[in-house]
Amino acid sequence: MNLPTISPSLPASASTQPLLRCCLTSVQPLLDEKLYEKAFSFLPADGCWALRKKKLLRLQKPEDRALTLAAGLLARLAFLKMDVNFSLLSIEKNGKPAILDERHFFNLSHSGSYAACVYGTYPCGIDIQKHTPDRFHVAERCFTPLEQKKIREEGAQCFTRIWTVKESYLKYTGQGIRIPLNSIEVLPGRLQQKTDENPASREILSEAETQIFSAESSSSPERSPLPVFVREFALNDYWLALTSPVQTKQSPVLLSIEELLSV
Repeated sequence: MNLPTISPSLPASASTQPLLRCCLTSVQPLLDEKLYEKAFSFLPADGCWALRKKKLLRLQKPEDRALTLAAGLLARLAFLKMDVNFSLLSIEKNGKPAILDERHFFNLSHSGSYAACVYGTYPCGIDIQKHTPDRFHVAERCFTPLEQKKIREEGAQCFTRIWTVKESYLKYTGQGIRIPLNSIEVLPGRLQQKTDENPASREILSEAETQIFSAESSSSPERSPLPVFVREFALNDYWLALTSPVQTKQSPVLLSIEELLSV
């Protein structure tokens, strides 16, 4: 199976500006009805933004509304930081949000108590997952034999790491579930404790650089990883994975809801 590759041209400003930025936020404050209503009013009201607002009005559970609104606020931040007109938001056939100018990119994810966003001048994929124990029955159906072996050796945390990386890669390619999960093989990198004292990344506990391979090459002793860069981050009981065609050393920035509303 030929896996998709994405090779956009390097922007002229890439040498002086970060290619990708990542930020996340806790959605818990949005369970407060007054803050939720205030934040809702900050979302743009026309075009594809209106579709998100209509979706929010249909949601019944406060937790679902908080996650969806937080993701929308992060998308709004990405557009503002990249100086992209809100009217350029579009929805692709596969349901993935995109920017029409094809020069700016962003991707969203949410799980449990967090929403996350990556944005910049390169295609990118992001996924965040809350650690869930005892998911080996899923690995037996969806993961390669080598991945299953690593999970048996390293435990349930390894499952969450592999799953999150796979999701971020599939979102990066835009293919989603059209690519079988066991067609790619994830070899999680060695976790390193963070020493960054920057309060903006205060909850990021450890990180790793990870490689993805085509599963078809699993038996080859000289196989090469797919031409993407993957970084993982651990924060409390969550795992975050970023996939892009360029290497970035910037860590995710944790922003409060009030900080998102101040932009």
